[in-house]
Amino acid sequence: MFKTYGEVQNACVMRDQDGKSKGFGFVCYVHPSDAEKATREVKALAEDVKDELEEHNPKLFACEAKRKKERDQELTMNNFKYKKSIMFFSLFVKNFPAGTTDEELKIYFQSACNGGDVSKVQIIPGSQQAFVNFEKQDHCKLAKEFARNALFKSSYPLYAEYCYPKEMRMMRNEEFNDKKTQEKRKNQ
Repeated sequence: MFKTYGEVQNACVMRDQDGKSKGFGFVCYVHPSDAEKATREVKALAEDVKDELEEHNPKLFACEAKRKKERDQELTMNNFKYKKSIMFFSLFVKNFPAGTTDEELKIYFQSACNGGDVSKVQIIPGSQQAFVNFEKQDHCKLAKEFARNALFKSSYPLYAEYCYPKEMRMMRNEEFNDKKTQEKRKNQ
């Protein structure tokens, strides 16, 4: 199958300790351009015969072979990009009184964005902290500004901030600590 795309240097089907195929393998081409062509065309073929393959359950897939470390780095980066893309849809909220319900927070934030959709409110048990998710970024931004300017239950100023991914929070904390350390050194 893979010889049609170019000169194959070697090919190997991965097997378990009993000699049964693990369902994947590696094909190395003499010329990198042949590998790119094979990857492109096998992906197109997989789309064309997708319905037929699903009946028998094998999956046809082609990509550049990468070391585990490279795959892990790529996965981490894609995960971070995804988290960063959705962070403007969620708020981290704190400083509301004990006994506040999800519904009360939902009503408060819906009024902030003129009846906009609050998709989910989750109060962290045993704390006065919650996550509030919105259907649209605009509503999230409006709610954040509203929380800064309007008291909750007429007497509680809420703290509301975007839900930054853990990686971003760690970077911000490192920057803050670095600045603090530099200031200490200057003052000595």
